[in-house]
Amino acid sequence: MVSPGCGPQKGACALFALVAGAYDNPVIAVIDEYFQDSNSLRIKVAAAMVSKAPRALVWDTQFVRRCLRAADLHGDDDLKRMLSARQTAVAHGSALGNTRRAEPGRHPAAHEGH
Repeated sequence: MVSPGCGPQKGACALFALVAGAYDNPVIAVIDEYFQDSNSLRIKVAAAMVSKAPRALVWDTQFVRRCLRAADLHGDDDLKRMLSARQTAVAHGSALGNTRRAEPGRHPAAHEGH
């Protein structure tokens, strides 16, 4: 499977995750902008950003649909990359400092204040 963190995007996405902090609505809007781009490189970068996302976000069904639809438009390699990025975030979210748990299908903002 294609690694979401490969290539020159790895360091940039780690920096993005550090600077962005919480993956709140403004940060998600930045990622969504990358999904809407026709440039395959931006989908690769978005996948790397998704790989650093908190578990709560990668269980949000609307967000996941946008990720997969955008990647699928660019072909099998980008779709595999996005699937791998989501899997990385689900498997390693707490190791990346994202300790909040979420119910599948619920946006992370729904958990704030709990």
